[in-house]
Amino acid sequence: QIAARKHVLEELKKTNGFLELCKLFVHDLRKYGDNESAQARLDATESGYFLGLPYFAPYTVEKILGLPFGDKTLRDKLDALTRKKENESSGELCTSHDLAPIFEAVLEV
Repeated sequence: QIAARKHVLEELKKTNGFLELCKLFVHDLRKYGDNESAQARLDATESGYFLGLPYFAPYTVEKILGLPFGDKTLRDKLDALTRKKENESSGELCTSHDLAPIFEAVLEV
């Protein structure tokens, strides 16, 4: 799984600016509540997991969501986390505590 993820990441890193966008994306997830610019960029994605433009094109989003993560894909992991949060009192994913660590790990930033 790790080798497969690394292979896909290496291919994505060939895309101009991919690594910088990954770093900006994770930064914005960490700063969502404290930084208006970060919040505006994340909200502009109109995605449940904030994946999309201005960070990533649709093709790249599909590649990211399909990345192996443990014994599942990232999409599976995020969907399971969403279901878990919906069953808890909070009901929402926290950008800095829930999403940022996952994306840091899977994107290796």
